[in-house]
Amino acid sequence: MPDAPRTHDGTPASRFQLPAGPWVSVFDALCACFPAIAAERWRNRFERGLVRDANDQALALSAPYRVGADIRY
Repeated sequence: MPDAPRTHDGTPASRFQLPAGPWVSVFDALCACFPAIAAERWRNRFERGLVRDANDQALALSAPYRVGADIRY
């Protein structure tokens, strides 16, 4: 995990640990866990490389869901 929090336009990235659930992809989980954020907005964040794992690697829209994974967005 990176020592310093990743930033976007000077704002620290948010962190979210994926909870247990029925989802197939990280995208599906984020859409379900944050219903106030439209799926299209999540899709845009993935496409721009703004959704990342704990190693600061950009996640694909199809990234598989894994309970306990640390996600930054």
